[in-house]
Amino acid sequence: MGTFRQGITLISADGQRREVLLAQVDTGATFSSAPAEVLERLGVRRERRVRLRRANGQVETRDLGSVCV
Repeated sequence: MGTFRQGITLISADGQRREVLLAQVDTGATFSSAPAEVLERLGVRRERRVRLRRANGQVETRDLGSVCV
């Protein structure tokens, strides 16, 4: 497993809005994340809150929302 940086384009569900980001890609990650303000502009709704444990043992609470890929 490893990490690298990659430019990505996020597109709203209606196809009308786009956001381009330079993302840190973790090949072993279970979830993807993006800044909340970007997801809000794209119309992604928060659906639930979960507690996640990072690889370094740190526990964080994060909001989750669903998107189509």
